[in-house]
Amino acid sequence: MPVNPDQPIEQLLIDVNEFTPVLPDTVSHLLLTRAGLDTEHDPRIARIASLAAQKFISDILLDARQVSLNRANKEMRNTGSKSKDKPKNVLTMEDLTQATAKIGITIQKPPYYH
Repeated sequence: MPVNPDQPIEQLLIDVNEFTPVLPDTVSHLLLTRAGLDTEHDPRIARIASLAAQKFISDILLDARQVSLNRANKEMRNTGSKSKDKPKNVLTMEDLTQATAKIGITIQKPPYYH
């Protein structure tokens, strides 16, 4: 669902009814209820929260993918590999850690992985 700043908020409320977020409505309702927000009277609130969570997660994953691609390109330049076959891009914990650090979130591996 693309965001258009020229459209009024009423259009967002209409569009959110037709949108199916990745996070199911029941999960959104449960999490928002546990946080103290009643969404029984207007389920669109949970949909908007799900949409915001989906956007947040997708932004982090896109940043992590970019970090991963940059790392892979740097490794290829350092090894001097001129192979036309690109290795598979693998998202690592370090890539995710760098991507979340940009927005102030610190991720650490559990102690048994060190």
